[in-house]
Amino acid sequence: MVPWHSSTEGFRDGLAELGYIDGKNVIFEARAAQADMTRVGRLMAELVQQKPDLLVCVSDACGRETGGIPMVFVQVSDPVRLGLVQSVPRPGGNITGVANLRAELTAKRLELFEGVVPSLRRVLVTYDPREPEERDSVAVARSTATRLGVTVLERSMTEPLQIEPGLAELKVGGHDGILIVQSGTNLNIPGRRAWPPRRADPRWRL
Repeated sequence: MVPWHSSTEGFRDGLAELGYIDGKNVIFEARAAQADMTRVGRLMAELVQQKPDLLVCVSDACGRETGGIPMVFVQVSDPVRLGLVQSVPRPGGNITGVANLRAELTAKRLELFEGVVPSLRRVLVTYDPREPEERDSVAVARSTATRLGVTVLERSMTEPLQIEPGLAELKVGGHDGILIVQSGTNLNIPGRRAWPPRRADPRWRL
């Protein structure tokens, strides 16, 4: 059993509000990939062998090999493209969930950023280049920035702990803001903060 992460605590706490109490009338078996998405398939197979009543996957790396066990996914960018469901209105099969539409919403996030900070001219974008959806998000940010007259400065991060020293390199006033493309590398780090130290304090983050 691994420690609960903030992205799954809400699921557990929500079920508790409905009367499903861990260790009382329901048992949770949690596994964490620790930001290494290549481990998700093996962890899924491990859980499938235990034949649970339901699988819950918090990753773009969720697979369809559920052994017929119903699965709910969250924080998945494009479930149709990933082959998890047939379509958004009619998922079909035994898999359903909530998509975050990461790439599609990147344009809107940057537009909102520029609206909140009219002086926005340069934005640092952090992402994991190993993730196709994150590369797509950066491409969307790049094209949107061109339309808005904003310069995007890209920084790839492939290790969970790279985010803190990476952000620490920012100079005060060097960037108008930071756009963090959601990912395991950037956000799925239990107990760690995803903001730079005060000495590298940019004015805005989104």
